[in-house]
Formats: sequence, structure tokens, C-alpha cells
Amino acid sequence: MKVQELINLINENEFYSLFEAECAIPRDVDKVASGLELNEHRWYSIAVDVYKCEDGFVGIRGAYQSFSEMQSWKDIDVICGAGEYIEKTTITYVSK
Repeated sequence: MKVQELINLINENEFYSLFEAECAIPRDVDKVASGLELNEHRWYSIAVDVYKCEDGFVGIRGAYQSFSEMQSWKDIDVICGAGEYIEKTTITYVSK
């Protein structure tokens, strides 16, 4: 699947969580990152999952966590959106 095809798939449908969006994405598209750009609210969080397509990367922003058992994903009222992303390498350090 190409970048623009995945962007259109996400943006032309109403997915209320990253998990709903993931179920609609073909299996040949690999998720390469999850939970990026985490933004926590009182009852939920929003994040970005990144997928590798044939010709680049797509980031999908949407509801990532629900902190209340009393609400559904639709209650959070965040519809997923997609856009093109690039890969950027970073250096990190961990204890030995």
C-alpha cells in the first residue's frame, strides 16, 4: 500500500481509536512505532502510530488510551487523522 492510499483510507473514514484504525489497515503494512507524541488528558490519551508503506511512512493520530471503564471510544470524540511522516534517527543512552 502506498502512502497516499493509507492516508485516504484513514481520513475518509471515522475511526474513533488507533485500534479501530489498525484493524482497517492491510496486513502487508507494518507498524514501526506506537504511542508517539503522547498527549494525556483527564480521561484519555492521544498518540501517534507510524506505519511503513511501499513509498514512505504514515503517522496516524488518534485516541490511544482510555482511563475510564464507563466511556467508549466514541465518547472520547476524537476521530483519527493521518499524514505523511519521515524517519529520523536519534541517539539514546541506557545504563550499563
